Amino acid sequence: MADPSMELPRPADFDDDQRGPGRRPRLSIERILVLGLVLLGAAFLGVSAEMWPKENQMRNIFAPFQKVNWQQPTEADEIRQQIAENIQQGDMEQAKLLADKLVEVDPKGGHLDRGRLHYVLKDFPKAVEDFTKTLELDPKSSPALQLRSLTYLRMENKEKAIEDANKLAEIEPRDGRLFEGSIYAEVGELDKAIESFNKLIEADKKFIPAYVQIYQIHVKKKDFNKALEEAKRLSDLAPSQSLVLQGDALSKLGKVDEALAAYDDALGHDPTNATALNNRAYYLAQIKKDLDRAAKDIEGAIDLAGEEPAYIDTRGFVAYMRGNFKDALSDFNKALEGAEGEGADPEFYAEIYFHRGLVYRKLGEPELSQQDFDKAKELGFQWTEEPEPAGGSL
Repeated sequence: MADPSMELPRPADFDDDQRGPGRRPRLSIERILVLGLVLLGAAFLGVSAEMWPKENQMRNIFAPFQKVNWQQPTEADEIRQQIAENIQQGDMEQAKLLADKLVEVDPKGGHLDRGRLHYVLKDFPKAVEDFTKTLELDPKSSPALQLRSLTYLRMENKEKAIEDANKLAEIEPRDGRLFEGSIYAEVGELDKAIESFNKLIEADKKFIPAYVQIYQIHVKKKDFNKALEEAKRLSDLAPSQSLVLQGDALSKLGKVDEALAAYDDALGHDPTNATALNNRAYYLAQIKKDLDRAAKDIEGAIDLAGEEPAYIDTRGFVAYMRGNFKDALSDFNKALEGAEGEGADPEFYAEIYFHRGLVYRKLGEPELSQQDFDKAKELGFQWTEEPEPAGGSL
């Protein structure tokens, strides 16, 4: 799978890595707030309520806090640690009881943290109550505004979600504006989203995430020529990322050879660009050109970025095109498990269902194959032709 994902960034997502979105699944709004209970546990382990872990830190979120030296822990610190332990153990009832106690001990931080817990448990009205109480105590609490905006979005209250995002943009001119544009994009107000991102560029012409988000919006609108233009605007600021996005746009325009050349150039600028390696592997496999190189590329991408579902899907697709159907099936199963489990947008894993359907057909499982093709169509994936592998072994 080779398309860069349409992600809603959280504030500070790009502070340390300005490549823009990598080849990860397109994320649902829920993923932006928390990745399951892991992020929530971090909040209760004493992380400041103002801190937002980056997505690539989520898997190991607990590790840094094992090193914390609790020399003089407050009562609130100790309660948060107990809540974190309850969350890790899956004892949510006890976590809720302790969250109530936390509110008594530390009203401002407690309401914010209890709101997070309510959010994860999908008790959105109670989450809104807690975030609102936080804002009564601290009207300029950026996390509370962001969290309440996201919660309203989950409650399908678009107007309130946008209202909070607008307030956040006034308080936090950069990160808040980035979030505002992301909310507009999520609710389908794409022109307003572009307006928000352009304001960021006007304030800081080197703010790469804004360019990337505008690019993604053009992709979402299927205006690939404008997407290509936007990608080229990044050429001086981030050559490797610009070339990856250009390759993506060119591939969508059906110019696969030009796309491959762009990925080659991207890797010339940065040999460790996992996105470029993944995308090049995918398109080399698609046109059955140098499948050995494709296999090497995708292994390199996984070594660099880990077993992201999109990369596992690409590895499966390369295996399929080489005729290694059992290996391909294993990878597609793994990719689906990871994609669906992380709250990915259905458009992302629809393609994986399509790929698995191809494998099932080669393995003599027509019913399973048709089920996956039907599922891919149901999720919105469209195809005009089906790739045939170069080999035919199991």
